[in-house]
Amino acid sequence: MTIQDLGSIGELLAAVATIATLIYLARQLRANTAAVRGDSRRASRSSSSASNLLIASDPAVAALFRAGLQDFRGLSPDQHTQFSFLLAEQMAAWSNAYDEFESGLLSIEHVDQTNIAYLRFLMTPGGQEWWATYRTTYPPSFAAYVDAHIETAAHKQRATSGEAAAQQGVEPDAE
Repeated sequence: MTIQDLGSIGELLAAVATIATLIYLARQLRANTAAVRGDSRRASRSSSSASNLLIASDPAVAALFRAGLQDFRGLSPDQHTQFSFLLAEQMAAWSNAYDEFESGLLSIEHVDQTNIAYLRFLMTPGGQEWWATYRTTYPPSFAAYVDAHIETAAHKQRATSGEAAAQQGVEPDAE
């Protein structure tokens, strides 16, 4: 065996070692990505937990939240501020989930599941008033995403109320 033959064997072994290293790194990267996605899902679930717990544990805060959802503009200035912060905290969780979707960390299905709760808030009279006031404080792509879901939900509500009215023999516009 010549020195050239040994050099060729060394190059072959180096190539095999490089391929093995790349395979190992790819597996580690996949495992890390899965862990980051799991952390993102947990974080998006827990990000609104503090405000949910506050609303659930304090009857005065719950009453304020309900009042704000019914008549945002009818709140006193202090109540307006409190309600705005409570709803903004809820919307931050939805916005964060959407950001993580755009970054590839969450699936759109996860974001859509998240929107069910928050969309109920925005479909109330006070929620609609709040969104009209604060919509521009959110990234345009998220605001458009929320607007599309509001429109879809409103369309479903109109269709459902029309079906209910038809079953009762009442014209939908007569309600």
